[in-house]
This record gives sequence, structure tokens and C-alpha cells, in this order.
Amino acid sequence: MASGVVAEVDRAVAQELAEAFDRAERAVQHADLDSLMLFYEKDYNYHGLKQSDVQRVWAEVFSHYGDINSTHLFTELKIVHAGSVTKAFVTCTGGL
Repeated sequence: MASGVVAEVDRAVAQELAEAFDRAERAVQHADLDSLMLFYEKDYNYHGLKQSDVQRVWAEVFSHYGDINSTHLFTELKIVHAGSVTKAFVTCTGGL
């Protein structure tokens, strides 16, 4: 692999991630649950919290609050390439 190729791929993946977070933020601002749920993969599992759990939580948030926005600050981004699959592991902090 030529020098710098991985960096270019990683930069493209990082840009895709930023765009995905931007789409999720727009969905949050519009209380668009269906669009927001596209952000979470079908097999999402965060410490036992599944996609259906996240959907229920967001529905509850949307039902109680009218003007919502969030901020995500990426503190770590790890991109792993395994064959034709690329996975990104993001550590972020922020507020809702």
C-alpha cells in the first residue's frame, strides 16, 4: 500500500462520520424519529441498550421537549479496516 493511502481513506471515513452526526443532529432538531433511527445500526448494542430501547428513549425525549439540539465533540476516533469492512469507533462527549 502506498504511503498516505490509509490516511486518505481514514480522512474520508472521518468526513462520512461527521456528515452522519450532522444528519442525526438535524433529525433531533426536527424530532424526526424515523430519520434519527437511521443513525443506529440494526444490531446496535451499547451496554445492553438495543436499537428498540434507543428508539423508545428518543420518542420519550421528543414527547417532553420541544426545542432540542445536541453537541458532539469527538475525543477519539479509531478506524479499523478488516478486509472490505471498515468500522469506526468513536468516543465523544457533548450535551443534549
